[in-house]
Amino acid sequence: MEGGLLSSNDLAPLYDSAAWMYLFQDFSGSEADRRAERVAIRFGITAWPQHFLIDPTDLSVIGSTGRALDTFQQAFESAPKISGASSPTSEDLAAYDVLADRIQTANTTDLAKESLGHEDIVVRYCAVASLAEHEPTAVAQASGDLLSVEHDQLRFLVCQVLLKQPNPAVAPALEALLTNPSGSKNPNRLRCEVAKALGTSGGPSSLEILSTFGIGGSPNNSLTRYSLESVAAIARREASEDRGAAWKKAQEILVASFPVPPKGLPPGRELGDGPGDKVAQRQARSTARITHLARLVHELLEEQTGKTLPFPATYDAATRAALIARWSE
Repeated sequence: MEGGLLSSNDLAPLYDSAAWMYLFQDFSGSEADRRAERVAIRFGITAWPQHFLIDPTDLSVIGSTGRALDTFQQAFESAPKISGASSPTSEDLAAYDVLADRIQTANTTDLAKESLGHEDIVVRYCAVASLAEHEPTAVAQASGDLLSVEHDQLRFLVCQVLLKQPNPAVAPALEALLTNPSGSKNPNRLRCEVAKALGTSGGPSSLEILSTFGIGGSPNNSLTRYSLESVAAIARREASEDRGAAWKKAQEILVASFPVPPKGLPPGRELGDGPGDKVAQRQARSTARITHLARLVHELLEEQTGKTLPFPATYDAATRAALIARWSE
């Protein structure tokens, strides 16, 4: 990005149209790094690189440039004019940043507790981060309200707390967020965090929504794995001597989640025939990912049922059908 798009001569006419800011984090926890982190939090940056047009008076996002020359130019052309009037004011924002830094460096959680419902997202996030480290139960108790805040880092953090401090009362909120990750700039990552949290805070009602991301899910997407692991986790919690409806539903979901092997793999080509055989190499990678997912499903079923079945040396349409038949008995 820096060596290509941003240094392009085609962007020269835009150079004087904005004040350009480069944000860098080294994750060292230093004062400078914490300051950069707070900027990233304010704009909800969870994937890099990202480019935004910002109103400098209130730091609101007024345009997203994308990562291509044409979208960059379009963002500048369509951005609203800055009026000069802002809410919050620059003085407010400066005060918020001071408060957020105090929370980050405080030796107690008193200030964090006071700021848990603060109007400024950076202050609020820092409060949640402090409590997540020192008093996670406070975050779990407030998780219902916190999950409604349309901010990725905040929601990620709340979901991570719920892994160790479950709150079944927020299962409906998690289910809704898995269905519709509203306001997210990184919806797949948010869904991954929510799916994991449902493994500890979800219940029988969560199985159906998790199944939509587990059955037929891409083996390349971690969301598939997290959804299936949470299905199994819910089954373990809901297990009883008679293996009730939730246990049986979870087993049905897992059995249906054995991925379909790719069609048309020539015999003996699964590992590729050499560095020049790109087709065979792509097939090999695809087969490996699908087999890995199938093995995960198999292991989850073994864990859930207590049975031990051999996994086939080669995972193909025939062995998939055999596994489904054995696990459906």
